[in-house]
Amino acid sequence: MKASADESVIVIGPGVEMPAGAGGKALGLQRIMEAGLRVPDAWVVLPDAEDEELLKFAARLKAQGVRSLAVRSSALEVDAQQFSFAGIHETRL
Repeated sequence: MKASADESVIVIGPGVEMPAGAGGKALGLQRIMEAGLRVPDAWVVLPDAEDEELLKFAARLKAQGVRSLAVRSSALEVDAQQFSFAGIHETRL
């Protein structure tokens, strides 16, 4: 699913220009994709995303048959060179 340039939900993929607000996790996924490794469909939700836009995005996913997602959330300053909070939260799918 592609997102237009004015949206705050952006598809992560090879060659997609990521804005600064996308963060390191999105850029890392993009690099893995560009290296040719298989990665599930992924999107980044930018910090300025409005509730209405997220609802529209969810409706588009549902219309495509997507019934469940894995969500990874963090603030931009959570994983940096100075410090990392990796592994302190449990992930359940």
